[in-house]
Amino acid sequence: MSSISIVHQKLQVEDARLVTVSDLVQDTDGKWLRIVKFYGDPTVNGAPTAFVEVAVRSSSKADLEIQAPGFKF
Repeated sequence: MSSISIVHQKLQVEDARLVTVSDLVQDTDGKWLRIVKFYGDPTVNGAPTAFVEVAVRSSSKADLEIQAPGFKF
């Protein structure tokens, strides 16, 4: 089967209004999933619009831990 792999991708997000990170959940394949969403303009009914969603999967829960100064989740 043919496939395409992106080895490295860099996104620059301008004027972001909100970033959310989901909890880790285990999918039906037994792999772990985390979703990061970026929100920005336009604001509709007081809420920013989601414009990028990144879903990350791994067979190892530890691989999807996120560390930031003062936080680990």
